[in-house]
Amino acid sequence: MTRSASTQLALAVECGSLRDIRQALAEGGDPNKQFHFAYTDRNGQQNVEIHPITCLSFAVKHGLRRVAMALIDGKAFLHQTVPRNQVLTGLPKSALETAVYYNQISTLRVLLKAKCDPNERGATCSPVMMAAYFGFDAVLKTLLLFGADVHSLGDKSSPLCEATRNGHEKCCTFSVKPKPT
Repeated sequence: MTRSASTQLALAVECGSLRDIRQALAEGGDPNKQFHFAYTDRNGQQNVEIHPITCLSFAVKHGLRRVAMALIDGKAFLHQTVPRNQVLTGLPKSALETAVYYNQISTLRVLLKAKCDPNERGATCSPVMMAAYFGFDAVLKTLLLFGADVHSLGDKSSPLCEATRNGHEKCCTFSVKPKPT
């Protein structure tokens, strides 16, 4: 991976070095600062993130569970979002949305155990809606176990409709729960 972070903490996060993360945090590193980073994809192509993300969102996106835990311990904001004018439409804006969007179950659990709201609404839909849309049954099950509302609506649909429309039968079994009265 090509390193491009501009702070000691961001570089430590990109490298996945827990010792360096803890040191940078102890020296006043800001876990909530946003940065751009470059990376090499599976085909050897150099890519650069178009929008800035926080250290926590970077850790979540790449499934770095222990790094995410260290950042949360270092007071990373669970609900910080990237400003809408800095993000391409359809990309995740918060750490929770990132975990669902990239199907990162281990970091999703870290966020939910740290009391991240499983009903946090993203740009157009809830985490449950996004998981049903993509067919991420393990993500959907985890969200529901942590109290997500299976009846949350998107702009024009429900999680059950999205799962059915996209052929995700397994997600449909999680989405069919009677609504409490």
